[in-house]
Amino acid sequence: MLATPTSSNTATRALRSAGLISGEKDVSMRDLSSKHDRQGGRKGTQRSKHRTLRPASLAIKGTATVVTATPATRIRRNAVSSSDSPSVNSRIPVRTATTGTKGSITGQVAQWKEVVESRWNPATRFLNLEHLADSPIVQKYKLRVPGSGGDAKDAAVIFKLAGQLRPAVQTISLANNGLTGSHLTHLARYLPKILNLSLANNKLHTLKDTDNLTARSRHRFLHLRELVLTGNPLIAAIGIDRYRSELGKRISTLGMLDQEPLATQIVFDNPFTEVPDVAAIRPTSTTFPAPMCPSFVDGVDPSLVPGFLARYFSLPAGSPEIGFAYAPNALFSYQANTNIPIRARILGLHTSPSLPNQSKLTWTAWHASGSRNLVKVASSTDKNLKSLHTGQAEICAALQMLPSMKVDMGDGKSVLDAFPVPLGGEGVQGLMVSVHGEFVEGGSEGVRSFDRTFILSAGSTADLPPNMTPWPVTILSDQLTIRAYSSPAVWTVGDMPVLATKSLPMPSGPKGKGKAPAPPGTAPSAATTVTLDNLPPDQRTLLSALPPNDVTLVLTVINRTLPRLNVHYAIECLKGNQGDVERALIDFENVKGGLPPDAFLSL
Repeated sequence: MLATPTSSNTATRALRSAGLISGEKDVSMRDLSSKHDRQGGRKGTQRSKHRTLRPASLAIKGTATVVTATPATRIRRNAVSSSDSPSVNSRIPVRTATTGTKGSITGQVAQWKEVVESRWNPATRFLNLEHLADSPIVQKYKLRVPGSGGDAKDAAVIFKLAGQLRPAVQTISLANNGLTGSHLTHLARYLPKILNLSLANNKLHTLKDTDNLTARSRHRFLHLRELVLTGNPLIAAIGIDRYRSELGKRISTLGMLDQEPLATQIVFDNPFTEVPDVAAIRPTSTTFPAPMCPSFVDGVDPSLVPGFLARYFSLPAGSPEIGFAYAPNALFSYQANTNIPIRARILGLHTSPSLPNQSKLTWTAWHASGSRNLVKVASSTDKNLKSLHTGQAEICAALQMLPSMKVDMGDGKSVLDAFPVPLGGEGVQGLMVSVHGEFVEGGSEGVRSFDRTFILSAGSTADLPPNMTPWPVTILSDQLTIRAYSSPAVWTVGDMPVLATKSLPMPSGPKGKGKAPAPPGTAPSAATTVTLDNLPPDQRTLLSALPPNDVTLVLTVINRTLPRLNVHYAIECLKGNQGDVERALIDFENVKGGLPPDAFLSL
């Protein structure tokens, strides 16, 4: 050890007494560095206040060489020498480094490359890295698997090799590997352009474990469209609603989460720009081939179904009278679809002042009562069974658990179809009734939409109390879907418009003559061109949260709409059309008549 003079004298005496140093005088330590590199520059006589860490040499008795002690190879007691050189016969053992060789590291990389290539399907651009610990190649080489003894560095090797595959990986599955958040540190660094990612059945416990998947990470995914995280403790830990909301906000390009559409996606950039296989053929039709028709009832008296529905929806849910409408072995289930439809978002139906109670709505009661959304309960046999109710007693109890529904079947707020269907026995027929409408939810007084499908048989089979009117039909099956509110205008009788490009007219004056949308980046001359400088402060704040390319797209949409859309609604138009300006403008023309006044800028 190169230390203080006192410790140096002690060490020297010990070496002399052992006969390893010749001479009576202490051996001085000579600085092997050049004169000009000495501490203090040319003034070599000045002594530095700081101890030098430069290498020094010791003259060892019986040696023809000088053993140089440095911080990395200083002499240590009981060290084992690995030198076999005959020219060095020093009795001072010299310790050498025992770090891994380049060859061994290269070998492991080659072994992992063999694993990755064995799981790669270039035709579908899919890399399947599920159950890595069970891979025969991994077991053959005894490799450290991330999640089963391996760490983030081991994972980085795999991700880097995956990033070198050609054609580039679009879909990767890392399911069933026991991965934690730290294992994903380098995933976006080496695979930033993947479109689909599965991390199902791993060990992501908190939102922090997803940081490496989101914009909070140093590296981020540029085009990630679909993410699967089912089977991770994270979902149960924070609740399904917060989970979907947070992931939607954190990954702006995300369109599908756990195989369900995510309505909050922002997908302005085209993720397929690097794969220009075939030029897109844009549609030219402005309407669907078939028009929207009125309600349809076939096979029975036209008044039977409306009369049955009017009576059913007028009664309190789960009341004894409703119970008698069900067969003894009838089935009932319901599911809550929490996604807000794109057009409803554009129309502002959930934030409009004309619907003040929408902000009071929550999905808590619907989830707690046993929503049978199969995407969410498919992995749980127990939940599957409990959410399917059989018989009058179970169905009434389930209906009573749900929030009350005040259904309005009049004034064009609902539409129904009814037609005969076979029931299994020869010549035995029933009636399928499908009804779509809206209701006011009890308590919050907010408005939701619903879809309900009944399978009915003729006549009533129940023993009714003497004062109860018999039901004209018996319910064999009842399936209810509750969803976020959307306008009943979608089933207005007549032509159904579709999204097309450059085929719907833009307003151009009182005569109603139209013209095709202007080329991208141009602004109609009838209104002021909107820029960052003349936007109101609150609108500028919304834009500041977007990447520069997205800001350009939003301003393009604003400047090509009359009246000028505000930033929020322009973003919603782009969200619903994957960042396609032309399609966003067509969507705007289709719905602008129903937009609230606050959807437009006042400049």
